[in-house]
Amino acid sequence: MKKFFITFCCLLVGLSCYSASKQYMRTPIPVVGNTLVPVDMQAMVIGKVYGSASRSTDRCRKIMLTNTEVTAEPSNLLVNKRGKFIAGNWSENWTVNACGQEVIIPVNFLYDKHGLNFSL
Repeated sequence: MKKFFITFCCLLVGLSCYSASKQYMRTPIPVVGNTLVPVDMQAMVIGKVYGSASRSTDRCRKIMLTNTEVTAEPSNLLVNKRGKFIAGNWSENWTVNACGQEVIIPVNFLYDKHGLNFSL
C-alpha cells in the first residue's frame, strides 16, 4: 500500500509539472506578447500561423513565435459573469521567425455563439 501511495504521489507531481510547462510545437503557452486569445485556444492558432509562415517562406520548418500584438481593439465585446468573452471581434499580428526571416501573420478573431473563430 505504501509503494502504491508513493507511486501515485510521484505521478501527480509529474503531471502538475507537465501542465505547468505547456508547449505546442516547441512554443511555450501562454504565448509571448499581448494576445487576447484564451490560453486554451492558443495552440490552435499557433498551428495555423506556423503553417501560413511555412508556406510564405518556401516551406521553412524552423519557425518560432516571437511576438503577438493587438492591431484592432475589440469591438462589440460582450463578457459573461465569469469575465470570459462571449461575443466580439478584434485583429492581431502574430510575428514569427521562419529560418531567420521575420514574418508577420495578421489574424482576425471573432467570438460568437459557437465560440472563438479566427481567420488568417
